[in-house]
Amino acid sequence: MKIIRKNKIYIQLSDINFMVKVLPYISFKCPKKLLEECFKKVNSIDKVNKYNFIEFDDKEIIEYFKKISFIVNYDEYKNMKYIEIQKCIENIGNELENISDKYNGFSELEKVLNYKKITVLCKMKYHKLNSIRDIYKFKNNEIIFDLPIKEKKKIFKK
Repeated sequence: MKIIRKNKIYIQLSDINFMVKVLPYISFKCPKKLLEECFKKVNSIDKVNKYNFIEFDDKEIIEYFKKISFIVNYDEYKNMKYIEIQKCIENIGNELENISDKYNGFSELEKVLNYKKITVLCKMKYHKLNSIRDIYKFKNNEIIFDLPIKEKKKIFKK
C-alpha cells in the first residue's frame, strides 16, 4: 500500500518486497536510488515488519511509485463502503479471468514464450487484491499496524 502526501510517499515493506521480486519482469524501470535507499533503510522484511512503511521524499521515486498500479493507494480505498470494495475485488477477478482466457487461447509456442509474463501479471493482480483486503481488514480492526500519517480510523460500512 502507498500513501501519497505533499512531498513524500510512504510504501509498505510488503510492497517493496513484492516489487523487488517482479522488477526483472515489468517494464517500469526502477530508479537506482530507490533500491539504494531501500537497502539503507531496511535490513529485512518478514512477518513482523511487513506492514511497516518506508518514507521516500525524492521526486523521481515518488513519481515512480505513483505510476505502479499494483501497489494500491490507501487514500483511494480508505473511505469506500463494503459494497464498493466488493466491486473492486470483482473487477480484479474479471481481469484475472480475461488473462486466463487469453492465455488459454495461445498456441503451445505462445504459451511457452509468454508464461513468465502472464504469471507475473497474475501475481501483480493478486498482490493488489491482497492489499485491498488488508485495507479492509485494517479499517475493521482485523489486522493492526500503524499508519505513517495521522488520521481518524473509520470503520467500513456495509
